[in-house]
Amino acid sequence: MVHEITDNDYAFPPGTVAIEDLQARDETVRTILLPRPSRDPNDPLVRHLAKKNWALWRKYLNFGLVCYYTFSVFSLPNPNGPNASITVAIPTWGPMNEELGFTYHELNISYALGCAGVAIGAVLLTPFALKFGRRQIYITSLLLQVGVCIWEAKLQTVPELYLVTFLSCFLGSLAEIMIQMTVADVFFIHQRGAMNSIFIFCQQIGTAVAPVAAGYITTWLGWRAVWWAMTISLATGLLAFVFLYEESKCFSAPTEGVELEINKETGASERPHENHETKKKPEIESDKQPSEMTTLDKLPPLYDVDIDESIPSTTYKQRLLQFTVSHGSISQLLLHTYQPFHVMIYIPGILYMAIVYGVSWAVMTIIGTNMATFMPAPPYNFSASGVGLMTLPVFVGTAIGMAIVGPSSDRLILYLAKRRNGIYEPEMRLWLLVAFIPLIPTGLMVAGCGFQYSLPWPIIAVGFGAASLGITPAISVSLTYVTDAYTEILGDAMVGITFVRNIPSMVIPFFLLPWISRMGLLNVYIVVSVISTVIFMITFIFIYHGKRIRTATATRYRWFASRQFNDRI
Repeated sequence: MVHEITDNDYAFPPGTVAIEDLQARDETVRTILLPRPSRDPNDPLVRHLAKKNWALWRKYLNFGLVCYYTFSVFSLPNPNGPNASITVAIPTWGPMNEELGFTYHELNISYALGCAGVAIGAVLLTPFALKFGRRQIYITSLLLQVGVCIWEAKLQTVPELYLVTFLSCFLGSLAEIMIQMTVADVFFIHQRGAMNSIFIFCQQIGTAVAPVAAGYITTWLGWRAVWWAMTISLATGLLAFVFLYEESKCFSAPTEGVELEINKETGASERPHENHETKKKPEIESDKQPSEMTTLDKLPPLYDVDIDESIPSTTYKQRLLQFTVSHGSISQLLLHTYQPFHVMIYIPGILYMAIVYGVSWAVMTIIGTNMATFMPAPPYNFSASGVGLMTLPVFVGTAIGMAIVGPSSDRLILYLAKRRNGIYEPEMRLWLLVAFIPLIPTGLMVAGCGFQYSLPWPIIAVGFGAASLGITPAISVSLTYVTDAYTEILGDAMVGITFVRNIPSMVIPFFLLPWISRMGLLNVYIVVSVISTVIFMITFIFIYHGKRIRTATATRYRWFASRQFNDRI
């Protein structure tokens, strides 16, 4: 149900919702379920306790499979991770150089081709996920990546290296985009912060922990064994998706409910007066004049929904054979190959979050590149397994960040919404992002000084860990902000974000070492610290003026939303 944005100061722009009902009958604050679930037992958002519906275990099973997909894809030589230098590929680079004669320049070119593969894949493959659903695309992606890994284990020439890296990243480009769509399919607004934190955590398992195993496998069994291990991992995921993953895309109409109204004097979401002595559906009443009230979207009158028993639940076999196709022509499919760039131009919130996301991964790229370049050299002389172990501080920093940001993000928005009469603004999440900003320049300076003055490696490890701890909220919160504020165009938004993020990731490996040679490593870290801090500080503009920006671009947002395929997203 689409509502026009008016000049009324209390009209809700995209993303602003009533998430807390302060006038619940039991006189406790109740969280309103948004997006609105339907009464269809096959709707992933339904959480009624009836037997025939999407019980919590089904939601978590689906999300668990998606997390496994994330881990597997981010373990590959894929710029979906912060850098090729902290995936399973990097511990194999030295042995590949010795056995096949691949130069590090050629390996860097393969990384750049991987970045190009991610950018191109995001643009070309995402429309198919929007059109044909999630299950088919996940399975196809895994099947093809199994083949690519087998090829990687047998490669002999530089052209093969370039091609398999490009294909791996082309197929893996779906990881970030589709997982955000899956989170929006299955979870409510007040759950998305925690789910995105788990998603980022799984990224880091793939990009920081997998290289440790890859380093030891390379040392014990040779570099080709790494790719056979990845083949087994992806094949296991493929079987799990074929037999366990259910389509999360839903076409059901949202639940009809009572209308909440916005009091112009307080800005609070209010229920109409209800007759507590009867069981009748509440009627809309108000003592206010029409000029004093603004109608909000219809929201569920309860905090759960009653299943419509007339709608049959699909069987296990039906769910696995389900082929979901959105209504829309081929021209509409092609539309989504270029609309993401229009979205970036016309909606500043998406563009800025893409920049935040890109800068975050750019910093991680610098960390990873320097780790791979300087740790094997004197005075550290790390082996392949040692370089892999140096990714653990990054993982620890991310794990701590996720443990803090995940639960805190969702609790914070409920707390702030309660203070604002039950109204949730996506900008409420951004406070966590700015709270961690000081850790980024601090960590970079510690690591930079460690490299510059040949300090003991634990100092460098602490610097990397602190920087990753500071960056983690930026990655998680920026994605959740876009998911909450621009849900109806999430697919297009994530394509744009992925494309922008890969620009610095593609450029940095080529220019970083010459830049360090000219300026000195410590000075480079100082410049990176200043640039990243300035960009992250712009977040304050969105904290204080983000709602106005969303209101100003609401008409354009609705227009983009009207061009989406006909489903909940």
